[in-house]
Amino acid sequence: MRKLIGLLIVIAMLAASIGIGAYKDFPEIKIRDAEGFNFILGNNSLLNQDPDPAEPGKKVDVRFKIENVGRGVATDFVFEIVPKYPFSLPPGEPAQTRIGDLNSRQIGSEAYVVKYTLLIDKDAIEGRNEIDLRYSTNNGASWVRVPALDIQLKIHEAILAIDKVVYSPEVVSPGDTTTVSITLTNAAQTLLKDIKVKLDLITVLSSATSVTQEEIPLTPIGTSNENVIRNLEAGASETMQFVLQVDADAASKVHKIPMIITYTDNGGRNYSRTNIIGVQVSEQPAFILNLEETDIYTKSSKGKMLLSVTNIGSSDIKFASLELLPGKEYEILSSNRVYLGNIESDDFEDAEFEIFARGTNGKIPLNIRLEYQDAYNQEKVEDMRVELRLFPHEEAVRYGLVKVKSKAASIISAVILVLLTVFWLFMLMDCIRTKRMRYKKILWLVLVIFTYVLGATIYYLIGRKRGVQ
Repeated sequence: MRKLIGLLIVIAMLAASIGIGAYKDFPEIKIRDAEGFNFILGNNSLLNQDPDPAEPGKKVDVRFKIENVGRGVATDFVFEIVPKYPFSLPPGEPAQTRIGDLNSRQIGSEAYVVKYTLLIDKDAIEGRNEIDLRYSTNNGASWVRVPALDIQLKIHEAILAIDKVVYSPEVVSPGDTTTVSITLTNAAQTLLKDIKVKLDLITVLSSATSVTQEEIPLTPIGTSNENVIRNLEAGASETMQFVLQVDADAASKVHKIPMIITYTDNGGRNYSRTNIIGVQVSEQPAFILNLEETDIYTKSSKGKMLLSVTNIGSSDIKFASLELLPGKEYEILSSNRVYLGNIESDDFEDAEFEIFARGTNGKIPLNIRLEYQDAYNQEKVEDMRVELRLFPHEEAVRYGLVKVKSKAASIISAVILVLLTVFWLFMLMDCIRTKRMRYKKILWLVLVIFTYVLGATIYYLIGRKRGVQ
């Protein structure tokens, strides 16, 4: 009897080997049933998986091809998948598939394909992960376990996204502090660990001839330049803060800071990336407007005045122009606008204007407008006033602001004026007494009377010598 059973087993194995010879595309595992039939699970017992490889935290479809290559019939055949970590069945999806009868030589297109959808745990380790299978030929009364099968898992690149960067305040002045809040979001489907964010405040600059270091004018306050998040679940976000103080002599511009981020995914893969954030430093330009020189000291006088704009801030003033606006107490005689150009820190530029001061004694306001661009090329307009002081004539003379002629010069001027007046009167009387034709006499009188010394001189040189006419 034992020899007969052995012979039957050999014959069955030969028949199975002949039956599978035409299906070499599917590496097979043969399972011999005690009742004398064989069935095969194709493609290393797994027909296919989709996707391949699968990814932790997602789903995978697996298909099994079941063929009876033996000569016996399997009745009440039940196939069951037994998921184990990291796999599980979706709620409500059965693990068993009742096939019924598997006929002899039910192969190829007549084979039975079983499909399952499996959920993969987000913390699954990449590589080959086993699933268990079993079958029953008596409608589940007893089971036969199939050797464990493998499903390939691979963790895709774990993306840690910088969701947003918030500054408080957004624009910081030299010497002040700003709080930088950085929100990181785990965009991967797996846990991320040991997340380190470092602000590189010392930048290495390389050139063809040398390597130098440049310190960014920002210093962490209360914390270091590095923050750590130990674990960040898939889809979760977390915010870290850095308090930075700006150096007092920091230039007004956007200071770029390299931000180095390193982290590890759940599969032990390490990541490193560098991003750039910027801190906007801006000092409001500070300047002084002065009236440097003037030769206008009394009312109802005209003259020139020199105005200066001095930059007393740390940021430059660019494309500046100074404009003298109209006013009630003065009239502008020169151009009312002067282009100053760029005014660097601790430097100044001058602008000259000519006006006629028609105001009263005391201080009259000069309306001035300064237009410029700041370090970020933003247009700025500043309206200001400068006071021009006018003195009574006596005070101006007393202070030496107005030049006064000497007494000798005044006397000489008075004597000359008297002599000229006497000469004019003599010529006028002479013209009246001299007899000449009526119309000529009238013309000479008009000339002498209305042109004063000039007419008297012409009469003396021409009209008087001719005598009576």
